Amino acid sequence: MPIFAKDERWQLYVPSGVTVARIILTPLFLDLLLANRLLAATGLFVLLGFSDMLDGYLARRLNAETSFGAYLDVAADFLLVFSAFFAFVIKGVYPYWLLLLISAMFLQFVLSSSSKPTFDPLGKYYGAFLFIAIGLTLMLPDLALTYALLLIILAVTLVSLTSRWLYFLRQRRNLN
Repeated sequence: MPIFAKDERWQLYVPSGVTVARIILTPLFLDLLLANRLLAATGLFVLLGFSDMLDGYLARRLNAETSFGAYLDVAADFLLVFSAFFAFVIKGVYPYWLLLLISAMFLQFVLSSSSKPTFDPLGKYYGAFLFIAIGLTLMLPDLALTYALLLIILAVTLVSLTSRWLYFLRQRRNLN
């Protein structure tokens, strides 16, 4: 149930404002990672992760869900995830091709969504898993853990792509 009347237009901008704040703070997060200020980077990452949950909550609560806001949220998530893994690649924690994989997954999501992002439960979990992988890499920078996370990222990517492909096949079959 919305907490404001429908005619209060300012509420439409609140969730996107939270998302824009996440975009603005992402370069600081990247700088902290590259400067090996892991405690500060981890703290900021937790704040940015919280803002990712907050903008969606506010959009629903304020009845301010928009296609623009949904795409802005996805773009902010991509920027944060890509920045974190970019820093990890620079530091030699993960291979460079992981950046290509993450970019390809984001691109396929955008291209396969029409006027608004297509709800893909596995895609949502894919993004959440990447956030968890970043958090674990920040807190437990262990070689065995990063190899395990890399394998899991590859497996989850394959499952997510397969799920999306099957979803579109079912949609196509329903249209015929």
